[in-house]
Amino acid sequence: MDHPDVKIFMNQLFPILVKESDRGAVLLASSQIDEQLNNFFDQLVPSKTSNKRKKEILSYPGPFSTLASKLNIAYVCRLLPSGLIDSILCLKKIRNSVAHNPVDFELKSYEKEIYIMFGLVGKGIDLGINHMAVSALMENMVVELMEIPNPVDAGKKAFSCREDALLALSGNEEALEILNEKRLRWELGIGTAIICALILVHRDKLTELLGGDRTVITAAK
Repeated sequence: MDHPDVKIFMNQLFPILVKESDRGAVLLASSQIDEQLNNFFDQLVPSKTSNKRKKEILSYPGPFSTLASKLNIAYVCRLLPSGLIDSILCLKKIRNSVAHNPVDFELKSYEKEIYIMFGLVGKGIDLGINHMAVSALMENMVVELMEIPNPVDAGKKAFSCREDALLALSGNEEALEILNEKRLRWELGIGTAIICALILVHRDKLTELLGGDRTVITAAK
């Protein structure tokens, strides 16, 4: 998660994703993962490849131009873990549902699929993402509550400490409902960052292994 490209996503795209509609969040998450896969294969292209040939390979209608083709190639060539590929395929299916239900699409209808998706990345990842999302949402809400002015004592804040703000939040059903409505988008954002981080880790390791124009067999020797 400390990779510079992942930090860019968390700092720039994550805040946008969590404020998007459910439909927009899925499309943005899919687009970001697709872009990381583009970068993944772009880095693996032999160094002597001309820009023209690289464009023919990676751009439409080339063999690497769709998300499905990139995932199939990564699977057959064993470039990424099968669990990670299956996870991205789950997101692809949810993205396809957006296309078929652009108006009525809601993430809560796909909550089970989202947990399955992140569970495929690694054992316990789904629960970890849920914990991170809930903790971050609560922290954000507490920070906002701490800034609310006291309605009867001008110049002071409504809450004198974080504990009081957290207690008030935990007993406010309306606020908790707002948090729950945002939760799946936050989980999707965090999970997308983890998937991108794993793609980047494998990209960097393969780039180092296959530096220049080496083949897999040559590197193995």
